Amino acid sequence: MALDCCNEHDIVAMKFTSAIAPLYEDLRQIAYDSETGVSGPALPVQLDSIVRQLVSVMDVRFQDLWV
Repeated sequence: MALDCCNEHDIVAMKFTSAIAPLYEDLRQIAYDSETGVSGPALPVQLDSIVRQLVSVMDVRFQDLWV
């Protein structure tokens, strides 16, 4: 199995990323479709900030998740 060569931390990071990516895209689409007053490049920056805060609370190094 391909995951046999990964350590437990890598597997957790991959699972987290696979869970967060669709949520991030859904939030992005909802925000673009709504009248939040946030538009253009500011929206991805704000969503990125939210994801960073969530990762920080979970005490997982951000760079480990998005490599």
